[in-house]
Amino acid sequence: MLKTSTEPKDPGEAIEINVVQVTPSPPDGGWGWLICLSTFYCNFIIVGLQTSFGLLYVGMMDTFHDSASKTSLSGAFLSGFTMLVGPFVSGLLTFYSHRCVIIAGALIASAAMFAGAFATRVEMIIITYGLIGGIALGMVFFTANVIIGMYFVKRRALAFSLANCGSGAGMFSLNYAIRQLLDRYAFRGTLIIISGLVLNIVVFGALCRPVDCNTENSEENQEMKDEPTSSQTLISAKERLEDSHFSERESETCTLNKRLKRPSDVFHVSSMEEIEVYVKDDKRKQTSNKKKNIKETCASFFDFSILKNPYVLALSLTYIFWAANTIPMVFLPAYLLSIDRTKDEVALLMSISGIACTVGQFLVGTLVDFAHVPSQYLLTLSMVTLAAFTFAMTIGRVFWSITLIVMIWSITLGFGISLRVIVAMDLTGMDDFSRAYSQLMLFNGIGYAIAPPLSGWLFDVTHSFSAIFYSSAASLLLATVFALIINYRTNKKQH
Repeated sequence: MLKTSTEPKDPGEAIEINVVQVTPSPPDGGWGWLICLSTFYCNFIIVGLQTSFGLLYVGMMDTFHDSASKTSLSGAFLSGFTMLVGPFVSGLLTFYSHRCVIIAGALIASAAMFAGAFATRVEMIIITYGLIGGIALGMVFFTANVIIGMYFVKRRALAFSLANCGSGAGMFSLNYAIRQLLDRYAFRGTLIIISGLVLNIVVFGALCRPVDCNTENSEENQEMKDEPTSSQTLISAKERLEDSHFSERESETCTLNKRLKRPSDVFHVSSMEEIEVYVKDDKRKQTSNKKKNIKETCASFFDFSILKNPYVLALSLTYIFWAANTIPMVFLPAYLLSIDRTKDEVALLMSISGIACTVGQFLVGTLVDFAHVPSQYLLTLSMVTLAAFTFAMTIGRVFWSITLIVMIWSITLGFGISLRVIVAMDLTGMDDFSRAYSQLMLFNGIGYAIAPPLSGWLFDVTHSFSAIFYSSAASLLLATVFALIINYRTNKKQH
């Protein structure tokens, strides 16, 4: 809401304040496709690094020779804190633009990964690559995915799906690229090159300019035109004061008018004495507001009231257990090597997984936007299928059978990645989407942070890949239960 004032040239003239409404104008195309491209690259790097950690995990084990649970912490922190910082970034966007947050996150993440290349102990990798890198990439990931919702309305599901295809493309490209980089430059050289790829996010972040806005007169402003004596803000003096005296009061009054935030704040005064009263009241309000600044700032960063919405709570619990999909991502390369698959076969299989994931992400957008399949149904189907094929990974021994299992698993993983945004938007709408998505990322990040260390500890105890894959499948079945609750409540509400 904006208010403009017309200052009087003569002390006896009235000061008029016009109230106008500023609303975003999503173009549903145009520059929005460049926003999609920017988000595509952000997802390409971030999700590509998360899913290719299995190969980096092998390189770290060869470099530091530490335990599986400790070594997996760096990947868990990277994936976990990328999601955990959602509420913090949501509050940050109330003070800074999307463009600034993306660029700052990219610079911090690139510097952290470059510093990690000189680590002498695995704990240093956990702090630089995992903790700092995860927080910084979380700033990028959340902001890049939220800004798409501001540029699209009618084609929103398609736009989200196209942008999230970057996740699958990253899985395909980075798995193969990291495999080659580890052979040529070892683990440390690979981290330096990765820091350069992350630095490129700065260029794409610069494209994320604020969405254009329409400025329209509000209803209150229309009433002002019809009833100028009662609705418009007219400030006139009953007495003709000296120019210097009026100029001083006029300055205070205009300053006060600029601070007005709501149409209800527009008032009518008839004398300079009343102006003085309003100015004094405004100064008292400013003093009171300063005392509340710290509390309000913290509240903007950590607003959990959205969890009172049962749909948001159920979706958040769904994705905290869905995060168990990261277990096969981390341990699948090591498992394949343990059953006598070659490193080239492992890299090829992970690249195929990335292609299949991209197909799944694009397919979601077409099914929701063109086939009009409810996103909640697709979410439940993807959870069940993902759990079944996670369990099946321990059965295959021949390369073609493992490839088929991983392909179907990856397609359903792509469904889950895209639906994380689409379902949140469908359940809450644009007004609450940013808050809901930040809480969703928080819960998802908790799952990402917990799952790999627990599975690494389980492997240290049992020395069995089957045990950790079974635990992942069990967690995904729990996610299915909460997805079914969302379907049930949605159907009940519709009827």
